[in-house]
Amino acid sequence: MSFKLPKFLSEIIDNFTIEKVLAWLKEMVKFYLLPKSFFKTFYQNSFKEQLNQIIFYTIFQVIVVWLLFTEFSGQDAFRIVLVVAITSIPFSIANLLSFYLVSKSKFNTWKIISCIYLIWLLLTTPSVFFLSIYLSSENYLFYTISNVVNATAFFYSLFLIWHVFFDRGLKIILGYVLNIIILNFSFLLFSILFFDSYSKIKTSDPIVEELTENSSELKGLPGIPTTFIEETNLTSHMSTKMITLISNDSILYQNLNNIEVYKEMVKDNKQYLDSVIPLSHFRRNKVILKEFLKYNNNLENFFSNPACDTCLIKHIVYYNPNDSSNVIDEKEYVIDKSYTQPLKDFQKKIKDLSELYNIANYPGTITSFLLEPSILLAKIIGLKSDVRITFGF
Repeated sequence: MSFKLPKFLSEIIDNFTIEKVLAWLKEMVKFYLLPKSFFKTFYQNSFKEQLNQIIFYTIFQVIVVWLLFTEFSGQDAFRIVLVVAITSIPFSIANLLSFYLVSKSKFNTWKIISCIYLIWLLLTTPSVFFLSIYLSSENYLFYTISNVVNATAFFYSLFLIWHVFFDRGLKIILGYVLNIIILNFSFLLFSILFFDSYSKIKTSDPIVEELTENSSELKGLPGIPTTFIEETNLTSHMSTKMITLISNDSILYQNLNNIEVYKEMVKDNKQYLDSVIPLSHFRRNKVILKEFLKYNNNLENFFSNPACDTCLIKHIVYYNPNDSSNVIDEKEYVIDKSYTQPLKDFQKKIKDLSELYNIANYPGTITSFLLEPSILLAKIIGLKSDVRITFGF
């Protein structure tokens, strides 16, 4: 029994001739170089030709995503297209309302919606391409480029469309202003409708997200250990043990009398890290977590072995003023830098990763600047100030 495709699908496939596919690919290149010219040419075609071209670009993106992310199924690739369509909705609504207010004669639902969809669709393709390179190389340069492309889609959706359909500068500027105002109200409405005070805000960076999750159960001392102090009461023969810690240029004293608590903390950290490091997907995170594992190994060794005499830097004996007998014997030992160097390396790697993340997300910071009014209004009505949409895939 032969299978027969629906008539409309058969007609679409029949239209995908080699000549047309090559022409559409050529037009796709024009979009990246001369986006305004691309849309001018696109809307000169018949509605049927426009629809076929959009369907081809959609299928093309599904194939690209599927090839770049081998772990993705075809369903996952189609889900990316769904994300593109959903992302286009608030921008389509903003432009539809703005066009209607500025010029009813230029108002065309199909042209506005198709223009916004094509912007996000065609820019998502290179964005996903650079994202795939970033995930395989862990080089934040490619993540930055991916975010720049996403930011470009944001600005194109707000501003480019007005240059495609309008020539008068006054109407274009009016369209800019209306789009920004309407988009802010759209995001504010989105925040109100979908706000959940118990929800967790996740980063769009897979490396940072994984590291945050894999380090969530780690415990540590509130600073970098520098010296070990042991005070012995020569009358009662009771001893007090402390370590000094440096935290943000302040010196803290941590009592070690209940040393079993710290030994248990180190033991828990080591067991957790031994289990989570092999499961970490990203090499960068494995290196960072291994530094903290080295530090815990050093702490375990430090807590298990007495301080060496060569590390003694201060020895004070306190006398009883009445009979000049020795009362308290205090010794302070420097903690060798080899013990704490892995912690410093761990903290430095975390700081470097944070800086890379901030630089890579700078394009998103620029786009969110236009949404500041909605963020301020969200604060006024009691919503979290970090409620916003991330344009990433």
